[in-house]
Amino acid sequence: MSLSKYAVVACGLLMATATAASAEDLRLTDRTAIIVRPSGETQVIHLNDRGHAIVLKNSRVTGSATLVYQGHGKIYIMQDRPAANGGTLLDRDHMDILAAS
Repeated sequence: MSLSKYAVVACGLLMATATAASAEDLRLTDRTAIIVRPSGETQVIHLNDRGHAIVLKNSRVTGSATLVYQGHGKIYIMQDRPAANGGTLLDRDHMDILAAS
């Protein structure tokens, strides 16, 4: 998946953090995209038919939870994977490992 496509996915998490909302509160609707730029700026756009076709051609389905993180002016994408102690890294049961208290 290209960086721009990861950025679209990632924006959701960044927006939730920026507004102090939990990730459960953020929902993407059909043909809605969130763009995240390295500056942290976000933009929500609604795709027309051409935009929809471009995104489908240049991206892939993740199939699992995806974490988007911004640190030191860079955007990072992490696909969910099994955790050493069972479950997966992005299970709700493991959020205490990742989230600041």
